[in-house]
Amino acid sequence: MARFALTLALAACLAACASAALPQSFNTTGAPPVLTGGFYILNSSDSTTLAVGWMQGNNVRIVSGSGTDQFSVTEGTYQSWQCSSDLPGAYNALISLTTTAADGTKTTKTVCELGLWSGFGYVDFAQSESECPTMPELAMNALTPSTVEFPCAAPAIDTLPPGDLAASPELPPADMVGGAPSPAPAM
Repeated sequence: MARFALTLALAACLAACASAALPQSFNTTGAPPVLTGGFYILNSSDSTTLAVGWMQGNNVRIVSGSGTDQFSVTEGTYQSWQCSSDLPGAYNALISLTTTAADGTKTTKTVCELGLWSGFGYVDFAQSESECPTMPELAMNALTPSTVEFPCAAPAIDTLPPGDLAASPELPPADMVGGAPSPAPAM
């Protein structure tokens, strides 16, 4: 009996420790501004479509189309977010999610999302109930990519501060690296 009680206490401690790893909130309320409109979620390993969804304001709705989650609907609200210090172009966000399975069973959870924004409507992301992920696992493609400026985006090559990289003789000036030249400074 004592062994069972000890095992139960250990399990409770592990559950409490795991849930304590999520932050209470991030710096900015709501959702990252680049998450908007329709999207589909891909399996990063084989590019199969797993789900489709819609993002409006801070709210998201996702319908799963494959696997054991087929025909489940997940609705969520982004609570807060901030730029991640781990990767340029990355953010962390807290999301409250409720999933309704095909049989009507509902599950509610709060997750931390790591998103890595490409700037072209493409986000690699991962979600976890126990901690903020450090490596994206899935991919999301926006049907109509956002045109807002994302504060977490990596700086353009021609806006990097002077330093070893900028002074490298092997690198051509930013205007010489493919694409259109940088716009002239505003007067």
